[in-house]
Amino acid sequence: MAYELYDRVLDGSMTLNAADRLRATYQRGLLAMGQGRLDQAAADLRVGLSIDPLHPGVLQTLADVLATTDRPASAVQHYGQALLVASQAEQRGRLYARLARMWDSRLREPDEAGVCYDLAVQSGVSDADVMRHALTYYQRSHQHDRAATIIDELLQRTTAAEDLAALWTERAHLALE
Repeated sequence: MAYELYDRVLDGSMTLNAADRLRATYQRGLLAMGQGRLDQAAADLRVGLSIDPLHPGVLQTLADVLATTDRPASAVQHYGQALLVASQAEQRGRLYARLARMWDSRLREPDEAGVCYDLAVQSGVSDADVMRHALTYYQRSHQHDRAATIIDELLQRTTAAEDLAALWTERAHLALE
């Protein structure tokens, strides 16, 4: 129902200023994405970018849509653009984490992914999965101090015996190097 409402608002029968047209187009794109209508979502979001090419929400949402399709390079491009206009460290960290996952899983570029995982952690992301990926990058790139810091943080939050054993083993390996 909400999608149809935005359809009516955007059908051209009403005169909307640019800000209202952007807001309605963005919301319709979000709804289309939520309904799994990814091509329609991408089309709406691209219209939004034609109104405001630097709208952080539109850039990030379009990147999310592209990330779920077979357009990972385009998703990386839009995440990068969203990073340019993201003003809060937390928001930047989440974008770096998403970008890292794209480099890692879809584009199979572990070094690019590692740099983005590192930037996500430095921006304050405390998600254990992101931290574990950053740890792998630190170990691979011989950044022992950063690896130790991540291990110490993970040790404080981990309760599973198997995970604790693996972290303590990694900590011991670092101490020997």
